[in-house]
Amino acid sequence: MPAVLTAPVPGEIAPLDEPAHLPAVRDPAGPRPGRVASDRAGTVGRDLTDAVLPWVVALVALVARLATRASGPTDWDSSQYAAAVARFDVTHGRPQPPGYFLYVVAGRLVHDTGLGTVDSLVFVSAVASALAAGLVVVAGRDLGGRWVGVAAGLLIATPG
Repeated sequence: MPAVLTAPVPGEIAPLDEPAHLPAVRDPAGPRPGRVASDRAGTVGRDLTDAVLPWVVALVALVARLATRASGPTDWDSSQYAAAVARFDVTHGRPQPPGYFLYVVAGRLVHDTGLGTVDSLVFVSAVASALAAGLVVVAGRDLGGRWVGVAAGLLIATPG
């Protein structure tokens, strides 16, 4: 005989297979696809914070890197990179093989804006480091939560 579904009588406990009678519970993990807009109330600030934090950490990293930048070549490799900005020629050791072509080309592009040779390479390194710190915030947030992401990003942002 087939089961007959009936509406619960007032005062009775509704069966578990009828979620319309259960109270709404907020998901602490935030909104999920397919939810209605009323279920997303209160997550706008959390979403905005999660979107802004990587950029803040990246900016902190950029400022820290530029504040502690080198004023000239610090070792043999940096001298070869600076020489390669003027003329990229691996056969003459500018820079040593494999040459890090993209780093030198990015340094040339920045050098064309008017920065000095060493300063252009330092700026490229600082921007790359800042972007890495911001991405570490995103990865840490996705793996362990917001504070893990911020702590990991700030650790990467620390000059050293």
